[in-house]
Amino acid sequence: MAMTRRTSICLSLLALLSSVTVSLGDASHISGSSLIGVSSVSEILDQFFKKDEMNGRKAPAWKSEAQAMISLVQNLKDIDPTTQAQVDVYVGKIIAMLKNDTADTKSDQVRAADILEGFKNTTVTHLGHLDGQLTKVKSLSGISKTCRANVSTQNSSYFDTHGCTNSYLPSQGGTCPTECGKPSTAEFELNADAKQTYTCDFEAGETAKQCVDRLRAKVNMTRTNLTNKYNAWSAKKTQCEAEMAKCAKCNPLWDTMQLTIASCNQKRQTLYDAYCTLQTEQNDFCESNETLHREWSTDIAPGQRDRWDKYIDTDYITCIFEKYLEQKNFTTTLINSCPKKSPSDFYTYATPPGELTLPNVDASAVPACYGAVSHSSPGPLFDMTGLINELTSENLATTVSVADHLYAPAAGSDSVFCTAVTQ
Repeated sequence: MAMTRRTSICLSLLALLSSVTVSLGDASHISGSSLIGVSSVSEILDQFFKKDEMNGRKAPAWKSEAQAMISLVQNLKDIDPTTQAQVDVYVGKIIAMLKNDTADTKSDQVRAADILEGFKNTTVTHLGHLDGQLTKVKSLSGISKTCRANVSTQNSSYFDTHGCTNSYLPSQGGTCPTECGKPSTAEFELNADAKQTYTCDFEAGETAKQCVDRLRAKVNMTRTNLTNKYNAWSAKKTQCEAEMAKCAKCNPLWDTMQLTIASCNQKRQTLYDAYCTLQTEQNDFCESNETLHREWSTDIAPGQRDRWDKYIDTDYITCIFEKYLEQKNFTTTLINSCPKKSPSDFYTYATPPGELTLPNVDASAVPACYGAVSHSSPGPLFDMTGLINELTSENLATTVSVADHLYAPAAGSDSVFCTAVTQ
């Protein structure tokens, strides 16, 4: 029903338009992307239809009937007042439909802006995930580097500062004493000479002192033996106490260092786990960024050009019809009085959102999706020194890099590297 009414309106209007041929010889302002080189209002519409076809737009259902009607009524010259009034009504309706078409260009621009914003938001979201994961890896890398530096400091303190290199220390495969001076007693007895019975010959002139001194010499031999035993016991006890003191000083240092090493190893595992998530985040960002650029270049940007082109044409034709309602005739002056709009006019008309542009997503903080990225300052991979130190110490890699968004060593959760280090 609506299509039949629109067809009837347009056929009646075109019958009127085709009856009045207007020279556009001096209407040279009709240029650029639309309605070039026409010589009559009907030809203006013909050019409009051709542009619709060239731009892939669906042709109006009344196009063929209108063209046929033009040829039938080409020789009509006069329009009576009744017909004029009817034509004015039809022209008014056509103007309304043209304005609806013009309004559609703004609605389509709004929809395109929403679609573009959706692609941008997806890209920005994935960029945020990648940037966050990259920051996490760098932070964990710094923590690992600091932890290993603590181990180095503790190692230097243990071996160099405190000289904990004795063979009896557990770190050297020895065993620390647990007590000293045991046993603390020694068996002794007088030797055989001292046990004999001696005679002190007073008549021969021996004195008691002489006799006792002679016995004392025999007893002193036992004393000397006992003293030697004591000295050996005392020296051994002193050495034992020195070893216990050294153990008391060194063993806590060693134990602390071992705990630090174990903590560093756990931090290394956490670091590896974080690194092995990077590839997924990088892939998601690069895919969404590629989609954004592809949709912009293949659909959104061409669609915007098509909209401002349609806006310029429909606005121009609307002006001609509106001028006709005022003057009841098509003249060169009338046509020339209708300005041709520009894309900037469309962007003003369609504000918001106005002109659509490819969003500038600042991805300078993450590795580029194409090309090579090394671990160098001030690049996006720097600083992962702690991670590289861990990889080097285990002979897994000597650096970290990215080529065409692929990490080396491979950072995918299913990669050989990540499968090995996360088990």
